[in-house]
Amino acid sequence: MNAPHEPVVQPDTLVRVQLAPDRRVVAPGVSGRFTLVVDNHDRRSRAVRLQLGGPMSRFCRPSLSTIDLLPGEQREVPVEVIPLATAPEGGHEYELTVTATDMNDGTLLDRSHARVGVERKPVLKRRSVGPHQAVDAEPTTLRFVAYNAGNVELRIEVHAVDAYWWVRDSGRQRARDRALSVRGGIGSILGNPTAVDHVRPGEHWTVELPAVPPRYPLGLGSRRWLVPVGVRSQGRAPECVFVELDQAPRIVVPARVALFVAAVALAFLVLIGFMAWIAR
Repeated sequence: MNAPHEPVVQPDTLVRVQLAPDRRVVAPGVSGRFTLVVDNHDRRSRAVRLQLGGPMSRFCRPSLSTIDLLPGEQREVPVEVIPLATAPEGGHEYELTVTATDMNDGTLLDRSHARVGVERKPVLKRRSVGPHQAVDAEPTTLRFVAYNAGNVELRIEVHAVDAYWWVRDSGRQRARDRALSVRGGIGSILGNPTAVDHVRPGEHWTVELPAVPPRYPLGLGSRRWLVPVGVRSQGRAPECVFVELDQAPRIVVPARVALFVAAVALAFLVLIGFMAWIAR
């Protein structure tokens, strides 16, 4: 014997609600406006609770309203839909519903539906982690963070760049010009990707890249390199991220010793010049 079916609750047709328009496309961070039209065809006043539902309801304001309607009154309630930068996922349509119930006895009055399309907006942000440390030409690992700040999944490729293109961070104009040149031409010096990953909206990816700095066996102290890293996401031109690397020499020469050696060398050159002048 079949179990009896539960009765279907029919809405009270004397109070009608309608979301207008029935479809709208909005961009992340931009307000999309709907108008909720509530009609009271009853001969008595009605206290109505309006509750938004569906996947888009958490991006709406207000999500809940209560209104008192006079007999035969029509009321318009503005509804704003503002998708976040990373949610919901772009390129899809989502349902937005409104349910009207009687505040006195909870009776279902009416329902209305609308579709909200969310535009695709891919955004990739990145920041370096460091500075990193290295001694002479010892292999090291460079790290930086890629962040998907858009609302679609990104396929991100990371490319290591040959040490020939590293920039000595001397603070001089020549170093700044070289850094700008490398950044602008990063697309022409990239080879096969070193690391590839698919990053969902709102997710971080910490990338680790092996690197071998140029030899620095003897020096007065550390020197800083700006190491270019190529980052490419689907549908976009490659970008350049500079990761800082502090390289220390294998043998550190004290400043006093360096000054003494320089003074001896200068005296030796002066002596050679003086002897050459006497021999003339």
